[in-house]
Amino acid sequence: MEFLTFDAFVSIPILMVAYYGGVLLIPLLAIANRSFLLRWIRAFEGKFPHSKVRLFLLLGFFFIVFQVIWRMMFETIIGYFQMREYLQQLAG
Repeated sequence: MEFLTFDAFVSIPILMVAYYGGVLLIPLLAIANRSFLLRWIRAFEGKFPHSKVRLFLLLGFFFIVFQVIWRMMFETIIGYFQMREYLQQLAG
């Protein structure tokens, strides 16, 4: 009944599903679009020596940074909802 009157939120479990869905879906989308990435890498191959290795390292770095930011974003939102629940317990 608390769910129907909005006294209890379902946001934390849904946010966790969205987080893990993104963690799994984003690499799969990157693999599915690898032809775009390979065309982009081939465009730089002739212009710069060792550009392929550098671009792969750069893409790997950005992938890891994006995953950390993705995690921090969801931790912040979940922390907000946990603080809200705690403050409601203190008040009531």
